[in-house]
Amino acid sequence: MEEKNKKLLEELRRKSIITTGGAIAVSVAYSVAYAKRRAVGELTKIQITLDSSIFKNGLNVTIPGCDERGLDFAAALGYVHGHEEEKLQILSSYGTDEMRQAKELLSQGKVSIRVKDDCDRLYIETMIESSGNAVRILILDFHLNVIFEETARTAAELVGYQGEYGLDCIQDEHMGLEDFLHFVEQADISELGFIEEGLEYNLKLAQAQGKGSLTAGYARAMERYGIGKDLVTYPQMLCMRACEARILGAKLPIMTTVGSANYGIGCYLANYGVAEQLGLPKEKLVRAIALANLMCLYVKQDLASWRLQPCLPDGWEEPRISWQLRAPWV
Repeated sequence: MEEKNKKLLEELRRKSIITTGGAIAVSVAYSVAYAKRRAVGELTKIQITLDSSIFKNGLNVTIPGCDERGLDFAAALGYVHGHEEEKLQILSSYGTDEMRQAKELLSQGKVSIRVKDDCDRLYIETMIESSGNAVRILILDFHLNVIFEETARTAAELVGYQGEYGLDCIQDEHMGLEDFLHFVEQADISELGFIEEGLEYNLKLAQAQGKGSLTAGYARAMERYGIGKDLVTYPQMLCMRACEARILGAKLPIMTTVGSANYGIGCYLANYGVAEQLGLPKEKLVRAIALANLMCLYVKQDLASWRLQPCLPDGWEEPRISWQLRAPWV
């Protein structure tokens, strides 16, 4: 059991990553910066291929700290900024000159975005063509999970990834909910300090009121009528405000869950909202957030085997209208 607890703690730490801005746009910028390190010579073209979900969710996201939007701008900024070691905070320290250079790349038509058909997992393939060589990398399942990289003299000589794609998450078939519960109950609270740190980041984001905020006015109206401080509405409001702040380009860090800022908002702020309403101690809240993070890892591992099953009232023999997505362990 101790070996399982050690593995779970390591996985929690590895997947609890601070990001500034929407994780999708940031991961695209990161992929370009990663590939740029291997590029030689003057840039010819940047081509990003994404799964449809990444494309849809990141298409109109505001870049943190400015009014620019879109994955093509994120890719261009990732190239001119190019600090791979900043990981998901790569868009937190660019300057006005780098913004100008990114806009120039776009105006020159050097950045293109494509969608990969029939792909139901996080997929970011980045290819950079330069005067000296061509570079391709592939990120799969997790925003920083570079599973493959290659270089060649020209783009035509790039072979591409050959092999099976594996999920980057907990892959122990003998580990499940009981192990997660045991871990969060037994873990030394000092070992979960990164969870408490993440909560502080995410709360600050929820308290930020960006320009044109709608949720701030909504919250004031609810307060005026004496509603909103309950177990359902209050956690929802916290999550809504944090999501809106990100969309409006707040240049504030946020702790992700499995590399996803939205997962992080849900895991941290929904639990915080409930704990505050119930008056629960900080330690219990931190352990609950740790459990939520582990459940996200577990769900991600088994997502491919989820299936639609009919929800039938007693006595019914055939499916009707109501369906639910049921995980394999239910």
